[in-house]
Parts: sequence; structure tokens; C-alpha cells
Amino acid sequence: MWGTLPDDAQQGIVTNQGIDKNRLLMGSLAACLVFAANPYQAQNSADLLPPGAGVADPRIVINEDDGLDAARQFAQPFDAVVSLSFGGGSFCSGALISPGAVLTARHCLPFVGDDVIFGEDITNSPTFTTTVASIEVPAPAPNDVSTDLLDGGDVAILRLTQEVPDFIATPLGLTTETTSLIGQTAVTVGYGQSGVGSINQGGTTDTVRLAGTNVIDAFGAPVGSSSSFDGDTIFSTDFDDGTPTGNTIPGSDPTPSEFEATTARGDSGGPLLVNLHGAWLIAGVLSGGSNFDSSVGDISWWTGIQEFQTEIEAAGGVFVIPEPSAAALLVITLMGAAVRRR
Repeated sequence: MWGTLPDDAQQGIVTNQGIDKNRLLMGSLAACLVFAANPYQAQNSADLLPPGAGVADPRIVINEDDGLDAARQFAQPFDAVVSLSFGGGSFCSGALISPGAVLTARHCLPFVGDDVIFGEDITNSPTFTTTVASIEVPAPAPNDVSTDLLDGGDVAILRLTQEVPDFIATPLGLTTETTSLIGQTAVTVGYGQSGVGSINQGGTTDTVRLAGTNVIDAFGAPVGSSSSFDGDTIFSTDFDDGTPTGNTIPGSDPTPSEFEATTARGDSGGPLLVNLHGAWLIAGVLSGGSNFDSSVGDISWWTGIQEFQTEIEAAGGVFVIPEPSAAALLVITLMGAAVRRR
């Protein structure tokens, strides 16, 4: 069941055992690698880039300018990712799921009337701005949002005062896939604070859209959290640098992805994107992370959206359902024939 936040709902940051990442921190760009086989997984870095994004030369980033330039270039095609803004400042991120609705995190607590801004650089070159008309959240919010950041309900739908033209942004599709995504490289996009692995986020507030990659290491209870409020529908990713320090999720591969990144403050509500069925689809919404400064080893936690399919579809969101394989179709056909013979 969903409720509606009142117009005077308090805007702010809420935390529990983790850091809410009202949070993208670009990591070192590691050498090119081929990921382990997965039926849904892109096989190399070029496959991860959307059309038109280009492919950065494999390299190790040793200064902030190189790292952030790469993150900015990587984010250019993801024009459906938006900034939620109040008083000229970006406080959260979100993703367009239909011309009139944005998916974000419940804990962002925007006001009705807050700005929803599109564009690579929302300060100097915004492409479109609309405002929040209404906010739908899973009950029992907003009464207990201070204690349940990772309870599996940190999702909200923002209805917009005007529809977004298709020449501004194409809404992102969504997926209900969960455990099958473990081991897959995902893309994270947002307008949060920035930095590189050597200096962490550094408190630098940006108004540009940044993106990077990380490997989905786990789904279920949030890895590294021990709150009694924790849910079991959380994706976990860690900020690897190839050392034991960075590999904070037990049993996961310490090798960083080519555009390894973690999240930072201001990225909350942004999407966890996976490349399935030939499209970039939303699998989760950013809820928080383990390290205040988004340093190496930081674990990002993403609330899975599969529980909210009905409500998201009511807002115009489209879940992409995989077509059955040829083998599966053959099995179905044979089963049907067997039934008919009885």
C-alpha cells in the first residue's frame, strides 16, 4: 500500500546504521578486463557504454580532473537521470520512469513544488525543469522514516506538474530481476558529491551528472549492516581497488570494474542500472552507504524495486519481461502436447 506525503513534509536527511547518500564518487579507472560469463552480462567495457558515449582508453586515473572528466563523459547518454533541487541546490537524484513520473528514494523527502531538473550540468546548462506535484511512498511512511532506511521500502514516486517531452529524455525501463544479477556489472548515475579514490569525496558538491560502474556482489540483507530494521531486498556493491581493503563484501571479486565507482552524498534516489534484453533497466534505488567519505571499501546499498511493480506501473513505468528462450519454448510446446494426449 502506498501513501502520499503531505505538502509540508519536512525535507532533510535521515540516517540509521548507514549513511544516506543524499550520495557518485569516481574511482580509479582500471585496465580493461573481461567479466565472468553471465547470460545478461556485457562482456567488455565497450558493451557497457550506451550508444554515443565513446570508450575511454584503459588507464589508471592519478588526478581528479581525469577521473571526473571520464565520469562526466560516461554519464552523458543517461538523460533520464534527474536532480531533485531545493533553493538552487541538488539534494538527491532520481530517474524518469514515465513522461510524468520520477522514481527516487523515500528518505529524500522532497517537498511538493521542489524542482526536478534535467541536464548534464544543471547549473550552467539545464535542458528542462519541472516541479513535484505529488509524492507517493510505501506505507507506513512518513511516520517512521528515521529508522528504516534499509527496510526494503525506501522507494518513492514523484508525480510531475508537467510531462517531460521525449526530446528531453526517454523514460528508463525497469526489471524485477534480483539474485540473477549477482556478478553483473551495473551502472550508477547521479548528481552527488565527487572525487577520486585517492582523496575520497572531499565534500565537493557538483551540479553535473556523473556515472561509473560497479559489480553487484549481493542481494538480500544489506551486507555490512546489522540493524534490526534491515530488509531482505537490498543490492550491495563495494568500492574495490584490487586490495583486501577495498573488497569489503565477503566472497566477492576484489578486481575493480573498468570504470569502478561508488556513490556519495546527493546520489540518493538514483538508479542502479543493468543492461538486460538490449536496454538499460532500473533494478534498484540508492538508499545509502557504509562510509561517510565514500572511501575505498565503501558499500553502497540499493533498495530493490521488484516489490513495487504494481505501484510503479500505475505511474506509467514499464517493466521489461525477458522473452523465453528457444529451449524454454520447446519445453512449453512439448508439455502442451503431452497434456493434449492425455
